[in-house]
Amino acid sequence: MADEPKPRARIKLVYVGIRQSEKNDVLYVFHKIMEDGITLEKESRKYGKLKSVGRAGSMWLVEVSPDQESTIYTNTMKYEGMWGSTHKVVEWQALSDAAATAIAYEKRKAKDTSVNEVFECLEPVRKAYAKAVGRERQILLAQVVEYVTRRS
Repeated sequence: MADEPKPRARIKLVYVGIRQSEKNDVLYVFHKIMEDGITLEKESRKYGKLKSVGRAGSMWLVEVSPDQESTIYTNTMKYEGMWGSTHKVVEWQALSDAAATAIAYEKRKAKDTSVNEVFECLEPVRKAYAKAVGRERQILLAQVVEYVTRRS
């Protein structure tokens, strides 16, 4: 008789939000909720390819590999409610929202290859500013502001 597969264990995870990797990839970050239901595992678990997991602070019951608990079976994820500490949830959501904004910005920046005409026109002024010293810099900036703000 062939060896029967080991049964999958179930663990609870709390989703703490998305983060941006050093390579600008999206990481979905979780902490394991320990058996007491209150304590969180210190090390976070980062996963790269997940579908929607709700807002930061959501708790999930999920099956894990019997051989390696960090391997989760995403098709078994079952929503269990929100984490009880409002302060922690607000912190996680704020960090996750900031990461989402940074990731969106990086994607837009990578796609936008257009030239900024205004910056190109101001390049000689920028070079002059770099060469100027002390009071000359202040006067150069004042001249630029005066030119931009004067009435025609």
